[in-house]
Amino acid sequence: MAAVGVVGVVQLALLAAPGLRAALAQGEAGAPAGSSALTRFITLTPAQALFDSPAYYTVGGGPNVSGIYMPNSSFNRFYTGFTLPPDYVAGSDVTLRIMWANGNSNATNCDFVLWANMLVAYRPGVTDWAHFAGGQFSNGIDTITLPAGATAQAVRAENLVIDGAGFSTAMQPRDALQIAIARDATDGSDTCTGSLVIVGLDATYESTGAFLPLTTR
Repeated sequence: MAAVGVVGVVQLALLAAPGLRAALAQGEAGAPAGSSALTRFITLTPAQALFDSPAYYTVGGGPNVSGIYMPNSSFNRFYTGFTLPPDYVAGSDVTLRIMWANGNSNATNCDFVLWANMLVAYRPGVTDWAHFAGGQFSNGIDTITLPAGATAQAVRAENLVIDGAGFSTAMQPRDALQIAIARDATDGSDTCTGSLVIVGLDATYESTGAFLPLTTR
């Protein structure tokens, strides 16, 4: 039997994997908006986010989780952001997933109010340009009440969908997004005297399939 070179091995592997061939062909040609197979992922971390006092980041120990602590104060928020990759489908929505927990004390059987306080996209080469995007939590508006439940430090997730096509100008690849999320303790629906804790962040976006960026931070 004749020896098979590296190229031959790769070719045989592709012949044996029609699903892989189809995925590669789709990636080369791009894909229509709305294809769930081309949803890509951007990792973020609360440890690199900025915050306004009295919010603060702490590394957990003993009974406490690590994360951004948002106490029962009038107004406190954290900031995160990222640049939309070159394969981002212009004008499509971007989803920010916020993993949160209720604190270890005074944060059970009560509610927190979370608010998408700022959603802005900046574009290189345009002076003083900003796209003020709209955002909706799972209830369809930019403010949501999160029930803490009966168990302390129970981790849950809430999605914020950022509208990529709204307002005057649609978002484009390489636009820089800046996002601020606040706890509004002044809202009458916010009844927890303990802290809301942000323990994880990530984002997903719709890809053309034409480019595979390095998106891990």
